[in-house]
Amino acid sequence: MGALILRIIQCLYSLYAWALLILVFFFHCLFGQLLWPFKSFFKPDFSSFLQRSARVFLHVAVGMMGIRIDVSGMENLPHDRPFIMVSNHQSILDIPVYVMMVTNRFSFFAKHELLNIPFLAWELKNMDHFIVDRFNKRRSSQQLASVRSAIQSGRSCLLFPEGTRSKSGELLPFKRGAFQLALDTGVPVLPCIVDGTGQAFPKGKFMLKPSRLSLKIGAPVNIEPPSDLSHTRARQNELKETVYGLMQQLTHSYS
Repeated sequence: MGALILRIIQCLYSLYAWALLILVFFFHCLFGQLLWPFKSFFKPDFSSFLQRSARVFLHVAVGMMGIRIDVSGMENLPHDRPFIMVSNHQSILDIPVYVMMVTNRFSFFAKHELLNIPFLAWELKNMDHFIVDRFNKRRSSQQLASVRSAIQSGRSCLLFPEGTRSKSGELLPFKRGAFQLALDTGVPVLPCIVDGTGQAFPKGKFMLKPSRLSLKIGAPVNIEPPSDLSHTRARQNELKETVYGLMQQLTHSYS
């Protein structure tokens, strides 16, 4: 009987949390669209304002859900140059955690298919996130060229080099794209670890749980582009292994 009551409470909480998240997302989108005609008045630009306001909206929603977030390493965020945050991936809650806690403006990568969701498409485009079409090589190459240009012009970004969410919470093998991007642009890489999101909202589950989450931001790894193009793959692997090792250390520091 006790297990049944607990299950009912979990279901009710999940319904409440999902309703709250959907409402906050909808109201933020509506808020942005109402201000859209006045976008030229926002400094430095409208997309920066949207990201700052999203941070406020998310803090309200997450607070009402009973979720708390501990952050360390904020002093490692550069404020005079762009950077690439490389993070583990446990849950779809990971991105909201970064949006809430990282005060620097940054963009994340989104699948092209998400543009089929009307309100989400408006948010992604107007907050200047990077849209990548994984199934169209020509378009993908053009989009990645735009990403490199944006980073070199001062935009920071968030990448999940595992390529998928980890069910166990253990770091999965890294794909090389994030490290090639770092070598192409010459901006520092920040190893980051988010913890607890996989328990709050596990992959493949509907249930949300009130939890205490953690975000740890490591010291930046400065990039030295290879002097010879023939050494690019070796430099990729070296950078990938270095960052993987640093993220393992951050992971173990939670234990």
